[in-house]
Amino acid sequence: QTSRGKSGTVTQTATRERGSMHRETTRTGDKDYTATRTVDRTRHRETGTGTFQRTTTGANGRTRQVDGTVTKTGVGAAGTDGTYTRANGNSGTFHADTRGTENGRATEGTITNQNGASATFTRDVERDENSKTATASITGPNGRTASAETNTTRSEGETTRTRTVTGPEGNERTRSVTVTSEAGAN
Repeated sequence: QTSRGKSGTVTQTATRERGSMHRETTRTGDKDYTATRTVDRTRHRETGTGTFQRTTTGANGRTRQVDGTVTKTGVGAAGTDGTYTRANGNSGTFHADTRGTENGRATEGTITNQNGASATFTRDVERDENSKTATASITGPNGRTASAETNTTRSEGETTRTRTVTGPEGNERTRSVTVTSEAGAN
């Protein structure tokens, strides 16, 4: 159930083999909308490289896609290069550098749209036994910055995710979702 009292169903299946993973997630809402996300990843331990593709189809049938290549750049560090296509057809490229931290990871990068305008972003993730906190910010070509913080907590049979987004003008909005697992569900 969301912080707005809405509910729905999330179904997820994953297939893992040595060096690859495929995951499909379907969300169905209380107004019979359905959205899907498919993630494919490969990893080549010997070469320190990997690939990923993430495809999201919204309830309106419009699709977004991100494709990328990850290359190990050091102990606990990697560089990522890729492309994205938004639901409206706009596209661009991105580059990110990620390094490990004591309890998570830190990422810095650049996104360049199809017109050549660039934005910079950061994302830090901290984990402990039952929770994860991700903080992110993006600064556009106009110098304006937006940020988000996502807190995820897990307890027996329940996961709660709270996300607060702060816009360039300081306006905030918060959304919380709690997912309850059915007994015996995989």
